[in-house]
Amino acid sequence: MKKSHVQAVLRDLSSKTSGAVLDSSDLGYADSRKIDNGRIIHDPFLIAQPNDANDVSAIVKYCVKQDIRFTTKSGGHSANGYALNSEGIVIDLLRLGDVAYAGPKNSTLDVGAGARWIKVYDFLRERQDPGIVVGGGCPGVGVGGFLLGGGYSFLSRSFGLGSDNVKSAEVVLADGTIDTVSAEKNKDLFWGLCGSGGGNFAVTTKFNIQRREVHDPLMVGQIVFPFYRNEEILKIYDKFVQTLPKEMAVYGMMRDFPDPRKRGRPILTLRFTPIFNGPYAKGIELLKPLLDLKPITSEFHAMTLPEWEQFIGSATLVEGRSAYIRSVVLEKGQLHKAYKVFMKHMSRRPSPDSFIVWTHTGGEVAALEDDRSSYAHRSAEVVVEVKSIWDSAMPELTRKNVEWAFDFFEELAPYGRGAYVNYIDPLLPNWQDAYYGAHYNRLLDLKKSWDPDGVFDFLQGIGSNFQPDVKPTLDLTPLRRTF
Repeated sequence: MKKSHVQAVLRDLSSKTSGAVLDSSDLGYADSRKIDNGRIIHDPFLIAQPNDANDVSAIVKYCVKQDIRFTTKSGGHSANGYALNSEGIVIDLLRLGDVAYAGPKNSTLDVGAGARWIKVYDFLRERQDPGIVVGGGCPGVGVGGFLLGGGYSFLSRSFGLGSDNVKSAEVVLADGTIDTVSAEKNKDLFWGLCGSGGGNFAVTTKFNIQRREVHDPLMVGQIVFPFYRNEEILKIYDKFVQTLPKEMAVYGMMRDFPDPRKRGRPILTLRFTPIFNGPYAKGIELLKPLLDLKPITSEFHAMTLPEWEQFIGSATLVEGRSAYIRSVVLEKGQLHKAYKVFMKHMSRRPSPDSFIVWTHTGGEVAALEDDRSSYAHRSAEVVVEVKSIWDSAMPELTRKNVEWAFDFFEELAPYGRGAYVNYIDPLLPNWQDAYYGAHYNRLLDLKKSWDPDGVFDFLQGIGSNFQPDVKPTLDLTPLRRTF
């Protein structure tokens, strides 16, 4: 879109929609283009904030007719900023954030795709509802992106992925049609939306999500070991987690934490985060094999899931600093085999703010059929994520910190079988296979059926031929691109 046309487009869209259309001079524009990752700065010509699906439809139709590129933003944790762009319009779903009970006996919730999980959790808490929805462990994550990419919750071992709990969704298709997708209606598109990541087939404007009964309160906690015991502890952990019932998840993290033995001086640690959907005493008993290993410290609480997520959820935020994110999906028994890789690279971090965190999966995620949705990694034991984080005021540190994380996970990759699309990585070689595996060809067929003209388009979207240039020198320019 040419700059000279911006004001004309603004007037046109403002006349066609009931929501707001912002240019760079408008109050709210700067906040709307921000995401959690401070490395990513894009200045779209306009930001449209629709009030409803009809507004979204009007925006999509207009952009298609005028040949204007657009992207859709639902939350703000977009790992490489694909929700934004500097070449067209951003559709910010901020105003599509309503939450309401639905279904017989409030068995489901209707949630706008622009809501963040904290709003959903507050909705339930304010009504003293002991039930939960399978949502993000970080309350600030957007509902839309989380669910479309699969979505791991602290309770996914009990109830499956977030996308497994979506009963239906309202979507705006490439021609502007507003429709509903579910296992009964447009079931092929529903299959594709649940796990392939956002931005590929439609703008999703609303989800109907299963409400789940959960033990109230949960047993939650943290168990911390010194990092030098990595080999010993991970070997036991790999066997230990395979004995657990699906109600127990034990996440892991490697990062600096204050050492209570040394007046709070930060040391590199190995920390486990258990969450048990059951009685407190039984949860403690299940954790005995880890507690017998004499951790530095441990603490346990009885909390509701929203309370726990608010208590711990900020631990993985980038919060405006610069970040580069990668992931590897590991099968059963593989984590400890890579202990030397963890030891080598974590001890060489360019920034002390960088860390490793992994999701403990399996349970109900693995029990469901592999082709239930387009999510391709149901057999995984853990999904490991690295967040390389550095000071946004020092862009000269970018290459050093990106290369550290890139080399780290290239060395870790042989122990795994792919990557998680919600931690999307523009430098990932053969990303189509890594994210989607055997499902990719079916997703390509869906793309041809539902979006033959490529209206929904971004650098690593379904059907893109983009491949990063990683040899002989790592090309960092994809970190700054949307298209």
